[in-house]
Amino acid sequence: MLSFVTELLKRADLREVAEFLMYGAEKKERETRSCEERIRGAEKALGEWIDARFPVFEERDRATDIVLEAVGQAGEAYLELGLVSGIRLAAQYYEEIQQN
Repeated sequence: MLSFVTELLKRADLREVAEFLMYGAEKKERETRSCEERIRGAEKALGEWIDARFPVFEERDRATDIVLEAVGQAGEAYLELGLVSGIRLAAQYYEEIQQN
């Protein structure tokens, strides 16, 4: 049993697991950019979109605040869910190892 798990963990890819948990399937295209590159790209696209739609500084500032609050709340919630899920999976895995 342990050798099977060891082989499985060697092949496990965190991004593939995350994609499966988020989307229920693997993405067709493999994401090769680093986390920093993905974040910077998303920030740039959002900034350009907001600037184009809110030319008045005060409106742009308010729109940015709303978007950042929403993204921040979602990020915190997903982090919490991911940590709790990971801890539960680790506990379940530990229990199975102890039984075998």
